[in-house]
Amino acid sequence: MNIDVKDESVTLSPGPSLCVQDIREIHDTLLGQLPGATAWQIDLGSVEDCDSAGVQWLLMLRKWAREAGIDLKLVNVADPVREVLELYNLADPLGQTGLLALGEEGLHV
Repeated sequence: MNIDVKDESVTLSPGPSLCVQDIREIHDTLLGQLPGATAWQIDLGSVEDCDSAGVQWLLMLRKWAREAGIDLKLVNVADPVREVLELYNLADPLGQTGLLALGEEGLHV
């Protein structure tokens, strides 16, 4: 896992797994960066495995970001993440009614 903080922006690269055994550590790491952050970028390019806990975490992040007025982007979304989102019918293809909205600079949640 890697985290980069620049001014009011936080970029998190969770690593190869967005699965139940890893979500707590990823979540706690991101929460530690919340004070003052107005933009979160989650780089999913290195994710090799994603289960329902990973999907729940992404849904929770979307909810929290919207409530807090935080700009949330998912970038470099790896195929395993796309596949599980499609499996749960949360990608339409990643449009407004799904979990994500596709934008030029990444996937805006």
